Amino acid sequence: MKTSSSEPLAITGYVTPQQFGPFIMPVPAQNSCLREYANLMNFSYNMPQCEHIFSRCYMQLFSTLTSIEPGGNIVMYSFHMMPKDAGKMKNILDIQQQKKLTFHFVLEKKIARTNDELKEMAKVLQVADMIKRNDERRQELRKFL
Repeated sequence: MKTSSSEPLAITGYVTPQQFGPFIMPVPAQNSCLREYANLMNFSYNMPQCEHIFSRCYMQLFSTLTSIEPGGNIVMYSFHMMPKDAGKMKNILDIQQQKKLTFHFVLEKKIARTNDELKEMAKVLQVADMIKRNDERRQELRKFL
């Protein structure tokens, strides 16, 4: 939150060493992109805690969501960094709605200020994941033909 009229709003980063969607990006490169985004958008950048390397681990994301002030801003390199698991995504949507958080996704050039905007992005991610799984299944079936 803004503390005085001369101080910029803060934005908190979220980075991960895990693959997200089709991307693998070193954490220092993610931080550089997020810092540059914060500067361009006139935010004060809060360095993120790095996510654990374990697959499908979102401990630091939920820690960030829990500790961020209501009305806060979170920036990550891509929406693909969000959980694909419907239960985890519902928890994020609940926290966003309760705290009125804004999510910024640098790669997609999208900002989700509302629950509906974040839900729409989640639907796109789910469809992309379904397409990927269907392609993988099709490749497996070709082995038997």
